[in-house]
Amino acid sequence: MPLLWMTLLPFLGSIALGTRYIIAPQKKNMLYPVLSCLVLLVSFVLAIGMAFSVLGSEEVIVFDIGSWMSAGTYNFRARLYLDSLSSILTLLVTGIGFLVHLYSLGYMHEDPKVIKYFSYLNLFCGFMLVLITASSLPLLFVGWEGVGLCSFLLIGFWYQDQEKSFAGRKAFIVNRIGDAAFILAMALALHAFGSLEFSAISPIASVTHEHFAYHSIGNIEWIAILLFIGCMGKSAQFPLYLWLPDAMAGPTPVSALIHAATMVTAGVYVLGRCSALYASAPMASHIVTIVGIFTAFFAATVAIFQNDIKKVLAYSTVSQLGFMVLAMGVGAYAAGIFHLVTHAYFKGLLFLGAGSVIHGMHHEQDIRRMGGLKSRMVATTVTFMIGYLAIIGFPLMSGFFSKDHILHHVSLTGNAWYFIIVLLSALLTALYMTRLIALVFLGSNTRISLVKAQKIHESPNVMLIPLWILAFLSIVGGWKFFSFYPVLEKLFPTHAHGHALWHMTETSVAIISSVLVLLVAGFSMRYFLKAPVVIDKTPSSLEIAGQRQWYVDESLMQFGRYAMASLSKISNFIEKIIVDGLIGNIKFVVMSFARGLSAMVTGIPQSYVFFLLLGIVFIIYFSIGM
Repeated sequence: MPLLWMTLLPFLGSIALGTRYIIAPQKKNMLYPVLSCLVLLVSFVLAIGMAFSVLGSEEVIVFDIGSWMSAGTYNFRARLYLDSLSSILTLLVTGIGFLVHLYSLGYMHEDPKVIKYFSYLNLFCGFMLVLITASSLPLLFVGWEGVGLCSFLLIGFWYQDQEKSFAGRKAFIVNRIGDAAFILAMALALHAFGSLEFSAISPIASVTHEHFAYHSIGNIEWIAILLFIGCMGKSAQFPLYLWLPDAMAGPTPVSALIHAATMVTAGVYVLGRCSALYASAPMASHIVTIVGIFTAFFAATVAIFQNDIKKVLAYSTVSQLGFMVLAMGVGAYAAGIFHLVTHAYFKGLLFLGAGSVIHGMHHEQDIRRMGGLKSRMVATTVTFMIGYLAIIGFPLMSGFFSKDHILHHVSLTGNAWYFIIVLLSALLTALYMTRLIALVFLGSNTRISLVKAQKIHESPNVMLIPLWILAFLSIVGGWKFFSFYPVLEKLFPTHAHGHALWHMTETSVAIISSVLVLLVAGFSMRYFLKAPVVIDKTPSSLEIAGQRQWYVDESLMQFGRYAMASLSKISNFIEKIIVDGLIGNIKFVVMSFARGLSAMVTGIPQSYVFFLLLGIVFIIYFSIGM
């Protein structure tokens, strides 16, 4: 029952707030948003209680809702399933979800549609919990589509703005590509395994290939590849990352919860949940590795040139998701989920910190028009700096442990190119985040107009409390006492690798990466604090290309337009020439035949007698003569 109520409460909260908004949309009553926060708090308490039972043990909690649907001989049951992996994710969703709800009380206080906003947030958390606790792919897909719907609603929350409305539609449509592949993967899995329960498809603790011994390796590979395409859409991997940067059009707390800490990591969760499947699909795992490496590096190069504070963090999120996907590809499933958790801490902190900056600067988002905020927004500066140190992998911060685990596992593959590109991606993270810190919080505030400078203020405590909690987790989230890594390490199968690249140990990898990151951060800080920032200068061709994502977004959008135009012409040809032509020809033949028959109807008795005799002759000939 605690498992059921943990999942059900956010839906009930969403229904209550939605009903209140429908009845009286013009009346703003902050009691209902507070109720929305309490709902998540209760779910979080229930998640903690269940975590004590399942974390680190083989015990699972199952709630069987009942028979859901039937297809032929297949009967699908809806079951909520909580083991160590899903327990960690429920703590993340409900815990950070509660903090974002609390933060939103201050950030969205003046919005006239604040009740509708909190109704959507509750609905999202409910669907996310369904996704995490589902025991089968179909039930997971319900949560999968539900969080996609909520993402669409929240990205386009201020839909009166055409740009924000377009961003919501873009996210919805791009994700449909991945979802189509996900459905095909389910169809293949049902045909291959006769079930869509995770226990049948990919038992998470499986350390051998015996479970797949009687199945075609081709089927296993295709199921894994199609599932990954679905994950590419949700977890914003190249080239289906296009929607995530535009998703920053929504309110900043939405970016922190949905597009940094929870929903975008759903694809990584599915890869972890199906780890045994991928461990038996080497070609699919290789594809996962390549896509993850390229996404991590590509997004980091784009982040360097962004000037919108939320866009920098958006491309950073895409890059960090690349690290997680890469970890899954090389078989470091525990390290990938570990980075998912620590990333939720520090990226949630960074997005909420960015929201605090935007709130304090009255909706200014261009980092070139900021500077020197350290003296005016002290709490925001300190907490943001902690998030910065965590994401660049500063020693003993949470990101240091999770990212270096991934780097170490990449070195174990023995592929030098993999290791070099991933290390470069980590160094680029230090570069663009140092640029952000230097331009926003440090240096001079001379780029801020005098009128705006006088209005800058620190955020209220209801927004600062979540920042301090996430800052604490960003510091200690990788320490052994607070870390989930020991639990995860026992949970997942591991790939067998050869000798480590250049005989590096985990300690040497950590030392090398830390020294290089500190050098890049130090030189970058010195450069960006001294280099003059000219707001109105004409950007160079390199800057323009970087700001426009190396023209990838434009090229893919243009390709989409050409593809749609071509499909329209093809369908027009089929409809007008083939379909209409065929119908026209049939019509002509029938009408000609009808005219011939009508010519026989003359009204002359002799003609009818003639045709009657002719018919009798034919009947006699065919019945006797043949």
